[in-house]
Amino acid sequence: MTNKPSILSLYQDCLNKHRFDLLNDYISPDYTAINGVKGPTGFASTTDAIVKAFPDAQWIVEEVIAEGEKVYIRWKFEGTHTGGTFQQIAPTGKKVSNTGMGVYTFRDGKVVATNVFTDRLMFMQQLGVLPVDLGK
Repeated sequence: MTNKPSILSLYQDCLNKHRFDLLNDYISPDYTAINGVKGPTGFASTTDAIVKAFPDAQWIVEEVIAEGEKVYIRWKFEGTHTGGTFQQIAPTGKKVSNTGMGVYTFRDGKVVATNVFTDRLMFMQQLGVLPVDLGK
C-alpha cells in the first residue's frame, strides 16, 4: 500500500469506524505520541480520548497531498460531546465542527511521526467553554 491510500484507509477504516485494533497496519512501532507513548498504542491514546468524549466522531477528508515520505491531509472533524470528559471538560452535549490538518511522515509504509494542526479556539468556543466574542 502506498502512503496516500494508506492514510485514507487510516481515516476511513480506523478513525471513522473507531477500529483502533487495526492501527498495527498503519502505525510503526517507532511512532512516538505527544504524551511519549510509543507505537500504535501511542497513536490510539490521543484518538481514543477524542472518540470517548465524542462517540459519534467523524473526520471528513477534504484533501490529501502525498510527496515522498510525507502525506498532508486536511479534514473537517464533526462530533457531539456526549461521552466522557475531554481535557477536563465535562460533557456539554454540544455538536462541534472543526477543520484541521495533519502532516504524516512514513517509513517503510507506516506512520512514524505526525504533526496535527486544528483551530482549538473555535473548538472551545463551540463547546461553550470560551466566549465567541473574546472582547467582552
